[in-house]
Amino acid sequence: ISIDEILSQADVIKAKLRQKTINDANKLRKLLAPEILDRQIELEVRDQMITVRILQSGSFSAGSAELKKGFMPVAKRIREALGEIRGFITVSGHTDNQPLGRGGQYRSNWELSGSRAFSVIHALLKGKELEQKRFVLTGHAETRPLADNRDREGRARNRRVEIVID
Repeated sequence: ISIDEILSQADVIKAKLRQKTINDANKLRKLLAPEILDRQIELEVRDQMITVRILQSGSFSAGSAELKKGFMPVAKRIREALGEIRGFITVSGHTDNQPLGRGGQYRSNWELSGSRAFSVIHALLKGKELEQKRFVLTGHAETRPLADNRDREGRARNRRVEIVID
């Protein structure tokens, strides 16, 4: 087989995988439409990865890793939606760059970001839809901002948990 044939086959496989990712993302958008409209979550697609971004405003209080009771129905819908999609799931916690107050529950933004990701994984594993072996947990603290941390809006955008399906 020539190099050109191999590259051509690789392009076909890549296009099929890309289309499957787009189909899965569209399924998630449909299942999670109310939460997307309420700006509780965002959905993003890159290559063969889908990111469901849980924004802090509806999910966690400032400086806390305990999911708000009002977010539990959202977590259930995310869990049900993820049950219909194959792939590994990385749950990543993120914070802004503001230091935590002394004497608080968490020693650093690293610990808070990891604890938030841990809380989301626990909520996602409550039902029988998802297998534990699909999950990886990461905490990034303030190292991967989406927006500038110089203003309130940017810091609020950076406080999030991301669920990445690969």
